[in-house]
Formats: sequence, C-alpha cells, structure tokens
Amino acid sequence: MIKITNFSITTENAAARLIQPLEINGEKMEIYAEVASENAKYFVTDRADALVIGILPLAQRQNYDIYSDLPISGELLYSLNNILIPMLAKYDSTLSNIKIHANPINTPVETCGAVGTGISLGADALTTIAQYHKHPVEKMRLTHFLSFDSGAFGGYFQESGWDFQANLIYQQQQALADEINLPLIKINSNLTKLIKLRTDVWAEYYSAYYVFSLGKLFSRYYYSSAGFDYSQFMIVPNSNFFAPNHYALLFNQVVSGNLTLLSGGGELTRYQKMQILSENPLAQKYLHSCLTQAFNCGVCQKCKRNLLTLDALNCLDNFSAVYDIEYYKANREEYFYYLCSLKKDNILALEHYLSETYNTLKARNPKTFAKIEEQFTAAKILELRKANKNIQNRLNFMFKFAKNPKSIENTADFFEQKGYKNVILYGQNGITDLLATLQSQLNINITHVVENTTRTTKIPRLPIKTVDYPPTDAVIICALNDKEVIYKKLQQRLTVPIHFANEILNHVKKD
Repeated sequence: MIKITNFSITTENAAARLIQPLEINGEKMEIYAEVASENAKYFVTDRADALVIGILPLAQRQNYDIYSDLPISGELLYSLNNILIPMLAKYDSTLSNIKIHANPINTPVETCGAVGTGISLGADALTTIAQYHKHPVEKMRLTHFLSFDSGAFGGYFQESGWDFQANLIYQQQQALADEINLPLIKINSNLTKLIKLRTDVWAEYYSAYYVFSLGKLFSRYYYSSAGFDYSQFMIVPNSNFFAPNHYALLFNQVVSGNLTLLSGGGELTRYQKMQILSENPLAQKYLHSCLTQAFNCGVCQKCKRNLLTLDALNCLDNFSAVYDIEYYKANREEYFYYLCSLKKDNILALEHYLSETYNTLKARNPKTFAKIEEQFTAAKILELRKANKNIQNRLNFMFKFAKNPKSIENTADFFEQKGYKNVILYGQNGITDLLATLQSQLNINITHVVENTTRTTKIPRLPIKTVDYPPTDAVIICALNDKEVIYKKLQQRLTVPIHFANEILNHVKKD
C-alpha cells in the first residue's frame, strides 16, 4: 500500500520546498516540489490532492491502495474512486481498480484566480500561448507561465547534459515571458525518481501534480495537448498508449473546487497548430522542438517533423531564426525520404502529426514523391552500398595517410602553427584511432576522447553529455554523423578552437 502523511514547507536560501512524506510498502521517502521562496505562499498543505494525482499511475500499475492522513477534496476523491480509476481499470488488465482511503474536505482552496499554462517552447505550448495570452474574455486570459521538467521539456537531453541544456532553454522561456510581460514560475520535483514510467504515459498526471501543488495560485490551467485533437480520445487500452489519448477524461475528473484543468489546443491537429504559428512572431523567435539540444538540430525526428510541416505551409523562411533553413533546402529530398519512410512503415507519428503534411507535400511534389516511393527498396540498397563504400574509402585514406610521411608532416605543422599541444577528440572511429596512433609523430597529446563506453581504454573517456571539459588547447570532431550539430553543441560549452578532423587531414571538405 501507499501511505501519505502530513505535508510541510521548508525554506533554504532562496528556495522553498513542499515536503510530501510518502510510504510505499513500509519504505519511507519524501517527495518534494520546489519553487523560489517568494512563491511558497501558493503551496497547498491542508490536503493531499496533488500527490494523489501524481502517484496514481504508479499505484494503478502496482495495485497499491492509497491511504492518506491528509484529507482530499471531496469532489476529487469521489471522481477518482468512482469514475476515473474504475474506468481506466475496466479497459486495461494492467491497471488495477485501486481505492483511495481518505477523509473528504469540502471547503475549496482559496486561489488568487491566476490563469496559467506551461512554457516548454514546443508547438503545442506556443499555440496555447497564442490562443490565450490576449484572450478577450478576462477569466480565460493567461496571467502566469509554469516551467517544469515534463512534456517537451522533460526526459530528453540525457546524452547532451540535461541540467546544462535545460538551463539554456529556461533562459529562452524567461525571455519569452519577459517579452509579453507575464511572470514565470519555475517548479521542480523529485517525483520522477519514484515514477519510473515512460514520460508519455504519465506526463499529464505529473503536470497536474505541479498545478495542484500550487493550488492557491491557479483557478484555471491550460494543459497543451500533445499534438492530438479530440478525435484521438480513447481508453481501450490506455496503459500502452500515450496519456493524451485519455486526457479528456482525466481532466474532466481531476476537479477540485476553484481549480479547473483545461485542454489547450485540444480541438486542433498538429498541422492546424503549425498553421496558427506560421505567422506568429513569438513562434518565429522562440519555437524549440529539438530532442537532443537547446537549439534546433534539424535532424532529430521532432525537428524534421516541424521543418516538413513548415515547408508544407510555405513558411520556411519565417523560421530562419530558429532553424537552419538553408540546410533543409539543400537536403530537402532526404527529408522527403524520411517522410515517405514513415508512410511506408505505417509509423504512428505520420497518422497523428504528419498526415496532412505528407498529403500536401506529395500533391505539390508528385514526381519527387513518386520516384522516392517507387524505388524505396532500391534506394535502401543503394544507401547501404554507399555507406559500405564510404567505410572502405575511409579505410583506404587512413592506410595511405599513415604510410605518407608528407601527410604526417603537414598535419604536425598544422598543430605546431596553431600552438596546440593538448587536444580532445570527439567521437570514436578509425580517424580517432589514426590520430591516437600518430600523436607522438604529430607532437600532440590526446588527453581525452569523448565517447560513451564501459570498456577500459588507454586514453581517458568523457561521456558525450559532458558540460565542463578539462583544460585543452582544442577539440577535434572525429564523428562522422551530425557534425554541425556537435559543433554547435561544443560552442555552447567551450571557448577553445573546435576543428573537424577531416579538414585537418585534408580528407574531405567541410560538409
């Protein structure tokens, strides 16, 4: 079982925490929600609404009844026990029809009447902001933003330094909030360490946990729907699908006196949202979709998705401040190939996010799409052959380079002229091995190689999420894929020169 005991608030330096003691099968722990100390006045301590909502996905999956010393808002307690929990369990054998045992409290939380939404900077969040930050109906108009580690802002960046990247994104969030003169509240929690589930199956619950924790602030909160309109509503089954598939039911039942959760953009498809954003100055300045970097890399699936949709909407150039539009245009057929591959493999992303984009671009470029789709199998074979040929070419080059004293001398001269003695190599491949083998002849010392590995190596390794690099004269990118993305990433972290290995070795020109 899960037992909840009385909450408290602690303050240290400029931060305040809502401490929420929890016991799971006899194991005691403290869950907390943390904000700047001036926002502690919005924490709710007289009822367990927030924590019950936050731990519900875990409790249903582990068949744990919840017992709370603190009361729960009467309306919420009834809705959870009699509607939401039984309905979810009825249509999914992996979810249990648990019970929440607590006394009801029927006095509503007194709120400041604020109207809030998240500010992840993704397409969904920016659409909600576009819809409501100047809404003509005052009680629907946004007054506050929340920033927290969920949705588009959570779960990613593990391979590039989560804290570092999240801080850069937070700076952009603050800049947007300042531009439209609305306060931004940053809130964090350790709840994710307890709920070890895929983010997409419980992000809505987690977001509601944050909002209810600040229940003295909000009377209305818009949750930006994750690219789905209401036509995708389902609860059969629900544990193996995105939580957005049943969020309409969730928000309808997660009710508590003066606080209402609403869908922001739930009536819109992703394509329609991008239409709204296509002429929106805030979106053109702040849209961030990347799964791996604090800038838009242009090559991850979310960046590709947005670029293709912007292309379908004929507004690519409007977003040159946040995407490398010239790179997209130069490699447009590769992006089309990606889109067609989703269609061919019946990938979920196409149905929910890209079907309108696919239809529009195919109608506009029929010959290109026909060529790609008719020769899809042949194209894959050619791609594999090209990759194998590239590998063989690199091996031939490295063999010739190692046997050519002049090549080694010229490269040594490059390092000497630049004054580089200690260098770090980014990426592990044949070029890394070549430089490591020849470092004494090149008069350099390779202090580290950036690579995720568990094997023992002669040269120390740094994980690719490294933010604080050891002192060095230069970093050399040996990686063969997404080199420009790596270059931008390193620019955020380093002030020393950054070079591409293939340029130093005169192998190929910079991509």
